[in-house]
Amino acid sequence: MFKKSLFKVGPTVCAIAPLLIPLWPQPGFAAEAETVAPPLPALAQPTPFEPVTIVGELTARDRRLPDGSYAQIQTFEGQAGQQVLINLLSNEFDAFVLLIGPNNTLVGQDDNSGGGTQARLRALLTAVGVYKVVVNTANPDEFGHYTLTITPDGSADSEVAQSEAALIAIKGPSLPTSL
Repeated sequence: MFKKSLFKVGPTVCAIAPLLIPLWPQPGFAAEAETVAPPLPALAQPTPFEPVTIVGELTARDRRLPDGSYAQIQTFEGQAGQQVLINLLSNEFDAFVLLIGPNNTLVGQDDNSGGGTQARLRALLTAVGVYKVVVNTANPDEFGHYTLTITPDGSADSEVAQSEAALIAIKGPSLPTSL
């Protein structure tokens, strides 16, 4: 009894041997030099940004949130690995600040870490893109002037950088329809 075979049996012989290629060096063959890939570049360090101070005012013309508070949105370009310090100061309302990432997820929020009614938020940015800083009040129906500072964090001179930040006067910036 015979089984079917893929090879022809008989006077014709399949020539398989010439196709066999050794996978190891053979005597008498010069070994090729091993190609070495160039070293990978060091991990990119986040580009530091200049500290910014924004002097603004929350008014009844600003966006009203469902909790009855008013808000303005300021933006900055961030890079993964950057550390930022955000301070929101006001003598006229209880400051509340939120940081929203490029993918519209909440990175962090703060109410009173800056002392009294001042908001202070430290955050490590995890993605490249535009970040939104929401200037907000902790209570409904509050208005007033504020100072927002956004500075690089993690350096001993971050407090000095705040005092040397460029002042930018903001008068009722237009806000997107969604946060």
